[in-house]
Amino acid sequence: MKRYILIVRNNGYKPADRSTLLNRARASGKTVVDVRVGTNHVEFDLLSDNPPVMEGFELLELVDLDNKPKDPSKALDEAVKLFDAERFWESHEALEPLWQRSSNIDRRLYHGLLLAAAAFVHLQKDDEKGFESIMRRALGEFDVDLKRWNGFSVNKIVKNLKESLRRRKPFKLSSCMS
Repeated sequence: MKRYILIVRNNGYKPADRSTLLNRARASGKTVVDVRVGTNHVEFDLLSDNPPVMEGFELLELVDLDNKPKDPSKALDEAVKLFDAERFWESHEALEPLWQRSSNIDRRLYHGLLLAAAAFVHLQKDDEKGFESIMRRALGEFDVDLKRWNGFSVNKIVKNLKESLRRRKPFKLSSCMS
């Protein structure tokens, strides 16, 4: 079986509806790994022998995770694009190799971005406690004496992370670039 993310239009679902969506998808015979509810889309993370279809939902994109090209030189740009689209699980996956291959301050700051993406995944799954815990860890990684890093304003990242923690809403990572 291959792993896919089926991205469909969100027609009014909230993270609190996640378990209903998960049960509905499983009841239709799908092998569902997870469901994440974004502002404008719902992600069905599933296993299937063939590209899956989800009845009753408008398909926005089908991501074949087994055949998704990975270009290390574009990983950060891809992670930012995915983060801005509230595709936090995929953004986390794009950031992980950067974090693993880095050291010192880079490793710490990549880890902070990775944790922020993970925190938002928890928010999409209606796990407020997990969101808060992981977001606080992400903030801790940005407690550095550095103003700019990899095209980002560290202060803007910190400001947005704190605001997201307070409001329980995602932000655009690209807005932190300078």
